Amino acid sequence: MSLCCSLLIFVGSVFSFNAWGQAAIKIRAGDTFDIRVEGEPHLNITGVVSQRGYISYRRLGEVYATGLIPEAAAVKIAILIRRYYPFLTNPRVTVLINNNQLSGNVQAKKYNGVKVVTFSEQKDFHYGQLETVYRISPHDTLEISVFGEPDLTKTLRVSEDGLIRYPLIGRVSVDGLTEEELTRKLEDLLKDNYFVNPKVGVFIVEYAKFSILGEVKRSGTFELKGKINLVDAFVLAEGPLERADLNKIKIFRSQGEERGKEKQYVVNLEKEGKAFYLKPADRIVVYAKGKIYILGAVNNPGMYHIKEEKISLADALTFLAGGTANNAKLSGIEIIRKNEEGKNITYTVDLEQQGNNFLLQEQDRVVVKAYGNISVFGQVASPGRYPYTKGLTAVDALALAGGFTTVAARNGVRVIRKKDGEKKTIKVPVGYILSTGDASRDVELEDGDTVVVPESWF
Repeated sequence: MSLCCSLLIFVGSVFSFNAWGQAAIKIRAGDTFDIRVEGEPHLNITGVVSQRGYISYRRLGEVYATGLIPEAAAVKIAILIRRYYPFLTNPRVTVLINNNQLSGNVQAKKYNGVKVVTFSEQKDFHYGQLETVYRISPHDTLEISVFGEPDLTKTLRVSEDGLIRYPLIGRVSVDGLTEEELTRKLEDLLKDNYFVNPKVGVFIVEYAKFSILGEVKRSGTFELKGKINLVDAFVLAEGPLERADLNKIKIFRSQGEERGKEKQYVVNLEKEGKAFYLKPADRIVVYAKGKIYILGAVNNPGMYHIKEEKISLADALTFLAGGTANNAKLSGIEIIRKNEEGKNITYTVDLEQQGNNFLLQEQDRVVVKAYGNISVFGQVASPGRYPYTKGLTAVDALALAGGFTTVAARNGVRVIRKKDGEKKTIKVPVGYILSTGDASRDVELEDGDTVVVPESWF
């Protein structure tokens, strides 16, 4: 919202400025334009306003510019850039126009600290410093013809070394040439030995390609038409999916490497994407953010993508798995992790003691075991087995079983516990506890305990 407001204010200011008597340059079809984005040189382009009156900006779209002053066109371009490059929150765009409407050298206007320059056709402006046409690269497919010589019409693919093999001439280096430059080169080579005045036609019928696969909205193969960096590739693929890991994008490249070998690059999109330019046949693979698996006694078991590079066990259980179940054994949570040799290593973690400090890694499997059951037998309303939860006491267990019958020996309750192969009996005066409220005589149960309520003889 703030961007839009600032842009609208800027437009209004520009028109007011020109209303004060300054010469307003209007864009026309056929004008040459130069678009510069402050601090983002990879977004700078030079081109010609189409006969329909549009400025075509990279692969992002077209802006109708005829009749606009350069300042207003700059605002439209800024909005277009912001739409496709959301991390550029406030792109500073300058549109420079060469349309012979001014006399003299470079003229500049300043308003609100933004410099907008309009060039006249003078030596100060060197269009040659910027690429305006496509240059042939490896893996492009060319159609080459010679007027009046149908046998010399050939469709050829540029080799990885930037070469083609053409009849009568043999191997020709074409990498980096424009269609026009290759036309002149072939005419000169044919003129030397074979033809008096050959007329050669060169057309690029298919551009080199790259592919982007994985966690993007539109995966597939795209033409490598001109200089395209990794950010541009994501624009062509209509952006990443929410689960995409943009910190570790992999690019597999064979061009320029030893024959038969492939090199792998790992690139952070935000930090390096604008500087990493693609080559023909590059394969971009966008993986999902790191996966972890949370299983067992949690409210929402399953597989989860972690947004951060690492996340604590406590946060993963709380925010991803929706918390632990009531019968979760929090003192013995297992984390199964593969080491560098691919072997499983199991860590046992006490959630309360270590949960905030134990950091999970990609592919970790978290297993939250559930406690077993306790048994309540004898003179209770509903004898049977009940899920054990940490902190459960003998009095709690009796409440789960519906309380005493009328003939229960309330102070004769026994807890039978098996430990290390031995049986232990603990007496619990439940009647006394209930009548006095003295909970200190109560006994905290353990998983597998049996509570027995005998019958009273009186």
